[in-house]
Amino acid sequence: MTFVPQRSSAQCLCSGGVAPTAITYLDTIPVTNAASTTISFPKFDPAIGTLGCVSFDDTISGVTTTTAWNLQNSKWSYSFLLLVDNTITGPGVLSDKSFTKIYGPDSLNAKGNSPGDSITYGPDSLFTNIKDQKFSTSTASYLGASGNVNFIYSLGGGLNSIGGGGLNYGDQIVTNYWGTFKLTYYWCPAGLLANLISNFSAAKNGNNVQLKWQAQNEQKDIGYDIEYSTDGSNYFSAGSLKSNDADEGTLASYQFQYSISSGSEKLFFRIKRTSADGKSIVYSVIKTVNINSGGIAGYHTYPNPVKSYTMIEFDQVLSGNYIVDLVNTAGQIVQHKEVSLSGSNQIRLDLTSHPATGIYYLQVKDQNKIHQYISKIVIE
Repeated sequence: MTFVPQRSSAQCLCSGGVAPTAITYLDTIPVTNAASTTISFPKFDPAIGTLGCVSFDDTISGVTTTTAWNLQNSKWSYSFLLLVDNTITGPGVLSDKSFTKIYGPDSLNAKGNSPGDSITYGPDSLFTNIKDQKFSTSTASYLGASGNVNFIYSLGGGLNSIGGGGLNYGDQIVTNYWGTFKLTYYWCPAGLLANLISNFSAAKNGNNVQLKWQAQNEQKDIGYDIEYSTDGSNYFSAGSLKSNDADEGTLASYQFQYSISSGSEKLFFRIKRTSADGKSIVYSVIKTVNINSGGIAGYHTYPNPVKSYTMIEFDQVLSGNYIVDLVNTAGQIVQHKEVSLSGSNQIRLDLTSHPATGIYYLQVKDQNKIHQYISKIVIE
């Protein structure tokens, strides 16, 4: 069995409910006990497209050592509550996680009567690989052709006397922390008009990529430029097509075959539509094709969240028998469908009886190659 993760997470959709394209950047904090640390990511270049939302993911760990000492002139029993507060702030994002631990009761000798007038607790692993994710649709601070967007990680908290302990004590708290951080931009092509270019798909078929799309209410002398990229930013022409006068006013269908020549692991495709007078230019959504995937198709699911139906779109043309199961979080199959594909890269699942709102898993099994594709969906 092969588990293939989804290529991107559609937390904010493009026009027409189309899933956005995702760009992810990573940063790390090595072990430190600084009071605050800056986490930096490159800004999103608005020339690429329209930024819809961002997600910030963090995974943090910390080890705390605490020392307390008696400042009174007599022996005293202490109990303590340790609080370590982790705060991450950035444009439209606030992540605040607090961790506590209770120590004592412990008797400490009078001030200056060492040994025994102080005690050290730890080192304690107060938090280990704690994960969090925040989303923001306030994107203005993330835009720029150059420069960085910064997040600040800061530590706070303290040691408090509890359970009848005295207030005359001193303390020192040292927390060594580290973590990994991820910023994901979800964006749509600039000028996307889903009502003009629809059902665009790109799928690997042998040594070629098969591109298909449709045009609603087609017009005369429309130009379609097929563009490809190896990095998702810089696009080049792969060829062009002209609209057929006979298709005027109808739903016109187009297809184009791209011969694979690049050594890149991924290729990105989009359609550029130019009006007859050359004054109006719009772009399709961007489709990604995994070139060196070892025979296992990449895929994504849209729309997500799901209202009445969802599409599973592969980046390869597939043939064979498939089982589609909609599974709830208790592991129960709530909908089952068997599909035979012959040179296709899409499966549509209509919700026959609308399940309860919530999180589900969509499982697609290839009966011939024993591959399984799993994605998480939200049903509204």
